[in-house]
Amino acid sequence: IIIPVYNAESYLARCIDSVLLQEHKDFEVIMVDDGSSDKSLAICKQYAEKDDRIQVISKPNGGPGSARNAGLKCVNGDYICFMDADDEVAPEWLINYSRELSIDDADILFQNYIIEYRDGKRQLNSIYPKGFSICTTINSPSIYTNCFKNNWVLQTATWSKCYKASIIKDHNVTFIESIKVYEDFMFYAHVLNVASMISFCKGAAYVYHYNSDSLSRSKESRERVYEACDVVFQDNIWHAKTEVVLSCLRLFLLSLPICRVYHQLSVSCKNILAKLLILHKVYLPGLRSVPYNFSVTLRSPMFVKLSLALQFALFKK
Repeated sequence: IIIPVYNAESYLARCIDSVLLQEHKDFEVIMVDDGSSDKSLAICKQYAEKDDRIQVISKPNGGPGSARNAGLKCVNGDYICFMDADDEVAPEWLINYSRELSIDDADILFQNYIIEYRDGKRQLNSIYPKGFSICTTINSPSIYTNCFKNNWVLQTATWSKCYKASIIKDHNVTFIESIKVYEDFMFYAHVLNVASMISFCKGAAYVYHYNSDSLSRSKESRERVYEACDVVFQDNIWHAKTEVVLSCLRLFLLSLPICRVYHQLSVSCKNILAKLLILHKVYLPGLRSVPYNFSVTLRSPMFVKLSLALQFALFKK
């Protein structure tokens, strides 16, 4: 279990305590302090002194991708999970994975999750499509798209899945350290490209603490939509022959305008009818699907950039 830590002293104990309460006891925890300026490193070391399953790494600040890469170098186990330091897990989190992996030798195994909002309210994130059998492999493009078309978080988040360690090590898959957003998506896409079996397991034991002020929802993140697009096109993953990976990339491209265009529309539109259409995202399917699916077919970064620029200019006006 790799946990990058950066100035997390206020919720770090909650995170580690939840891991140590796992019903499945055979695990190692790699805490990577990414140059914290608070007491995070001291807290990590205190836990490591009490439990020899915890290993602590301290490094200069380099971002979440850099911290996770440092953790990957120290992995000894057969499977890898990630956590965010501000989240927690229920006692059955690892055993849900272990139970399914003993039956199904998956390379990537997903698990549903629970969202906890700032007011303490919890909500089960139900992502299984109608008629979909849990524990069924999702290796076909149609099933893959059906599972993830309305759930960007589940597909992208590092904490939503369990990876077979050998897949990552044998293919030297790492996080791209030069970017601060979407590095989790790029890592996942590379593992997906070399995976043979992708599955869901029963249960929802990861508790994701929703933070509206997080980096992924910041103005900085929205401004990096072009950077994210560039990374996808410049990276070798774009030339993958696997249809499942191409389905994954399509979903990624279709999600990009939301970051910038939707935000701009919702704050600037004066027409009441248009505002209702925007709020209910009526304009999105038709406007996005044609240029973006066409972009995937042509593998043209310039076409995507032009599409984004035109949409942004038109709707801003």
